Amino acid sequence: MKISLALSALALLACPAAAVDLDPKQDCGAPFNAWWSQCTRSASNCCYFAAEKANATCPMTRARHYVLLGRCRALFEGSAKPYKKTDCVTATLSGIALLMGDRDLSFPVSCTIDDIKDMP
Repeated sequence: MKISLALSALALLACPAAAVDLDPKQDCGAPFNAWWSQCTRSASNCCYFAAEKANATCPMTRARHYVLLGRCRALFEGSAKPYKKTDCVTATLSGIALLMGDRDLSFPVSCTIDDIKDMP
């Protein structure tokens, strides 16, 4: 289910990407881990953003971080790389989709690229 949400985000790239000032042509496919890092960073930023909106705390433990990193890596190898979707916008949307599909969080998660684009 979580992977299918992320794949849906990959399919809908053209719409959200046009609304932000990110360069969709920027390649996060090289070096090999840049895509995973961008994906994981956006998931983490989305968690903190959603938690702040809900007046809660993001439970981004080291273990959860590495689980997200593993999911981002699997998504990169299984879907992004074979279909040449290695741009940074795809990586960002994938991280958001992975976190929005996480049902273990105690608060509602809803993020857009605009919500998290200025976060570190």
